[in-house]
Amino acid sequence: PHFTDSPPYFHAETGWSLVVAESSRNKEAAWKFVKFMIDRKSSETWNTVTGTIPAMKEIAEDPAFRAKWAILEPSFNVLPYGKFVGDVVNREIVWEISMDEFQAVIYGRKSVDKALEDMTKRINYEIDIY
Repeated sequence: PHFTDSPPYFHAETGWSLVVAESSRNKEAAWKFVKFMIDRKSSETWNTVTGTIPAMKEIAEDPAFRAKWAILEPSFNVLPYGKFVGDVVNREIVWEISMDEFQAVIYGRKSVDKALEDMTKRINYEIDIY
């Protein structure tokens, strides 16, 4: 949740990137897989099985899907405020640093402010070296 008068700003550095290389030896099969993965039914099945927020707007806005996942309503409500934050070369290190700092707060080893400060420094350092 945001704690200001301005609209919230949320981001998530996750997603699917499905690419078929021109030089692929199995290009036809690869494109068939891509089409399968972006099919509405396949996507909805994936989101239902994994309990994840749909990337496909059509599913995310479907009242029947949302009713099944009422526990995710707070996440659905902030979707309109999502923004692309740019390329992150090593997304895994960002996740690792975020989890380290989150756990430091949860287990009482750091204050929220100190964890956010350290997380910012650590992530910026990783961005700089890449």
